[in-house]
Amino acid sequence: MIWTLGRLGQRVPLQGPLNTVVPVRHAAGWLDTILNHADEDLMSHVAAMQLSRRTDDRHRDIDAAMRERVVEWLSHRRAAAHLIELVRSGGSLDEEERGVLYGESMPIGLRIN
Repeated sequence: MIWTLGRLGQRVPLQGPLNTVVPVRHAAGWLDTILNHADEDLMSHVAAMQLSRRTDDRHRDIDAAMRERVVEWLSHRRAAAHLIELVRSGGSLDEEERGVLYGESMPIGLRIN
């Protein structure tokens, strides 16, 4: 279920137009639920990152206070440094993170940017 919330509420869509991104207020509500009730596992860390990943787009980004709360939550749970950096500053997923999110490796030569 947490994986699904992360995918549905991600701030940076895998494909498609940006107007299909879940509104920030919904993503923030889902994120609050994860922060208050989630297990301390990789999938919870990844879902929290997806829901709060910085984009520098005021229409997609959660507010700064919630972002800082996520950074603290991830840090306290010893999440991967790159996940914390994606929340704090934005950026791209690495190969391992894409595998966790999308469930399989990409064919040779095919890349998602």
